[in-house]
Amino acid sequence: QQIKEIFNSAGIPPFILQQPVAPSGTVYQGNPVTLKVTAAGTAPLSYQWRKNGVDLPGKTSAELVFTQIMATDAGTYDVVVSNAYGSVTSNPVTLTVQTDTVAPVLLYATGNELFNGVRVWFSEPVDPVTAQNKANYQLSGGLTVLSATLHAPVGSPGDNIVDLVTSAQTPGTMYTLTVNNIKDQAFPANTIAPNSTVQFSSWVLVRGMLKFETWSGLSTTDNSLANTLLKDPRFPDSPTFVSVTPTFSTRPVYPDDSHEGYGGKMSGYILPTETGDYRFFLYSDDSSRLYLSTDSDPKNAVLIAEETDCCDVYQEPGIANDDGVTYPTSEPVHLEAGKRYYVEAIWKEGTGGDYCHVAWRNENDSTPAAELSPIPSDYLGIVVDPNVELTFTKQPTDQVAVLPSPGVEFFARDFNANDGGFTVENTDPAPPGPFFYDSVNGQWTADGAESGCTGPYNSRLSSPAITLPNDGMVTLTFSHRYSFETPLWDCGIIRISVNGGEFTYVPADNFMLNGYTEGKIVGSGIANGLRGFNGDSPGYANGEFITSKALLGTFNKNDKLVVQFVGAWDDCTTASVPGWVIDSVSLQIVPMIIQDFSKNNGGFTVENTTPAPPGPWVYSATAGQWAADGGEDACTGPYNSKLTSPAYVVPVTDEVTLSFTHRYSFESDLWDGGQVRISVNGGPFTPVSPDNFTANGYAQGLIQGSGILNGQRAFNGDSPGYASGQFITSSVILGKFNQNDTIAIQFVGAWDDCSTGSKPGWVIKSLQLAFGKAAQAVTFTSEATATLRGEPQVVSYQWQRNDGAGWADIPYAAGPSYRFFPKAEDFDAKFRVVAYVPGKSITSNEVKLLTEQVEQPTISIAKSAQGVVITFTGTLQSSTSVAGGYTDVPGATSPYVVNNPTGTVFFRSVVK
Repeated sequence: QQIKEIFNSAGIPPFILQQPVAPSGTVYQGNPVTLKVTAAGTAPLSYQWRKNGVDLPGKTSAELVFTQIMATDAGTYDVVVSNAYGSVTSNPVTLTVQTDTVAPVLLYATGNELFNGVRVWFSEPVDPVTAQNKANYQLSGGLTVLSATLHAPVGSPGDNIVDLVTSAQTPGTMYTLTVNNIKDQAFPANTIAPNSTVQFSSWVLVRGMLKFETWSGLSTTDNSLANTLLKDPRFPDSPTFVSVTPTFSTRPVYPDDSHEGYGGKMSGYILPTETGDYRFFLYSDDSSRLYLSTDSDPKNAVLIAEETDCCDVYQEPGIANDDGVTYPTSEPVHLEAGKRYYVEAIWKEGTGGDYCHVAWRNENDSTPAAELSPIPSDYLGIVVDPNVELTFTKQPTDQVAVLPSPGVEFFARDFNANDGGFTVENTDPAPPGPFFYDSVNGQWTADGAESGCTGPYNSRLSSPAITLPNDGMVTLTFSHRYSFETPLWDCGIIRISVNGGEFTYVPADNFMLNGYTEGKIVGSGIANGLRGFNGDSPGYANGEFITSKALLGTFNKNDKLVVQFVGAWDDCTTASVPGWVIDSVSLQIVPMIIQDFSKNNGGFTVENTTPAPPGPWVYSATAGQWAADGGEDACTGPYNSKLTSPAYVVPVTDEVTLSFTHRYSFESDLWDGGQVRISVNGGPFTPVSPDNFTANGYAQGLIQGSGILNGQRAFNGDSPGYASGQFITSSVILGKFNQNDTIAIQFVGAWDDCSTGSKPGWVIKSLQLAFGKAAQAVTFTSEATATLRGEPQVVSYQWQRNDGAGWADIPYAAGPSYRFFPKAEDFDAKFRVVAYVPGKSITSNEVKLLTEQVEQPTISIAKSAQGVVITFTGTLQSSTSVAGGYTDVPGATSPYVVNNPTGTVFFRSVVK
């Protein structure tokens, strides 16, 4: 007050804090328009609005209001603000008023969650008199319009929307809305086209989920809901994130503790299947509240439970919060089977732990509160707007896949005779149920933690050091069953140590069969933030074991591997007993030859033309690579230099793949080139097929420079990333060979008479020969978009497969892409993806796995002096009718010339 008095006594002339601004959109005749100025200075202040420099009589307030602006009101406006000590003039504002000749258009309509209302959108603000006349709206299906109300005051956002109250709608039913006589706010007004219609569906009940909403940017230190979320102007209508959760828990959507300083709400309906009295239990970090309605109407929801502090597991009735007044467990609530009850949980997260769970218990159920789980999807539902435009922007396509070679088993333990030399390490103190050897059943078993909050614990079961018999890619196979606390609290993970080094985690993507559970572990301890085995393994309740397989990586001969099974249990609660049982463990290897030139020259030899090229193959021990710089700009060629490996013995009868890491620069336009050749059992060197490259193969076209590669395919130009020193890995299938065959690899650099590429010309850092097909994941990929009245919606996905008995969901395949390691039975299956938003779904094209890439045929036709020239790939067929039948054109090769054609002939190309 003193500051204000000093300010007023100082005699301050007026000054403008906020200038008047014109409306952001087009101003039409009849629209409401307001110009406003904010000024300060010693009171009192007076205002005089002017148009084109002339005072407007009576316009002497801080706002200039046009209830319905007219064309004659167009002009330039400003305002003079005065007091006893001076005056100031605002910036000018130019108003351009256009005549609106466009009638309003009926855009959208939708029902509501109570099935007693329809919201209607028009293309522009509408006249409140005609818009609020219920007689201007008719609905099909026997529905009655009881009232019509403009959604927002004239001149404010939302004055193009009308809310209708109707008689009861049938859920999920299509209705037609017919509109007449609605006018816009222009002058003179424009009237909507007679009998304008729009179709819409009433809302639908979707079972198995609750709505999940959060509001970010809240305090990280104040966890009072009353002080934060409930005071935020964005709550409840403007969340920053919206999704759905399949259980009454935040963990399916926010699976870890990475979100800080936010508030959230889960809402929807409780759908009891058994009439009875139920208590509800809150368990949250940080504070939370639970509201329940006496029916399906959210307006009737009342507070039934509250967690005012943090982190207390579900409490038995009568145990209060720290304030001694509020309770995280409700009193009994009577619910009737078949009815819908609106439910809502709100929570506040500061920092650290981050979750909210709601459980329930029938009064006849004796399960201890601490052992309850969040209410599952069977008893949850939401009502949603199904009027969504949902479409695929990318359909999945068939994918080429290979079955991996079984590999050679070089380590196996079934634990029937002994413990296999495995050892155990535990946390200190040890968990109540660490790994122990069960000699009776021939198994290693761990039971884990206990329900008391005494953890976290872990127990680590390690194999003896296993020596690799040769270079190769190693796969771990093990038979096991498990039960770890859900959701994602406890788990089992696999780690490996190489040559005595630190243990490293085997990632989820390495599993080829029965891998880790979806989602990251949220329980405290060694596995927090990782994927792991969680929940019960398939068939656990029946004592069944499953087999899991995982790629461990590529290793060198005589490397020593230790495989470790880590059981990890968090602070509180545990799952069933036994917790994790390991029945057998084995390792398989796909033999390889791994030559890393950083160690030595690999026994490779060089053969050159006479005279030798200026830059033949040379080994650099310092750089750890073989390199050839090739020819020279002077026309002294052609030259070539051949780098040849020793003869490698094939250890098993199988397919052999060569991979090598290299970079190159050959004179472009197919003058110079690099080529890979192979010799089998001492025979002549022959080029590998260009079609056998599976990664980074030869350039398109035939080498035209003189010399050894003329007319053949080869590497040409600069390899990708050459200029920045990057290496690429090329892979090529050499073919199938018998055990004890010998293979030699040759890299031929060839340079023609004149010019050359950049230096270095060709550099090879390493190579690998894989004797067998390595496991390779395949990925089906799709993409869908969804919009609701122009606003993007979150799309969910569920992949399915059909083995001949109908379509079934694939567990955990819930993204736009589905990645997996194929098995033999997968080649007989079909796959598809269902893209959905709550209340609506679409299904993709069906796709399958291919054993080899099927190239699409091509065909083109052109006139020539000889007649008609047909260029094609595949097999050329012809017919006298476009409908067929088509037969092969005898001996046809591309280009095929039809000399002096007569009559009508149709051609097509096919791949057989």
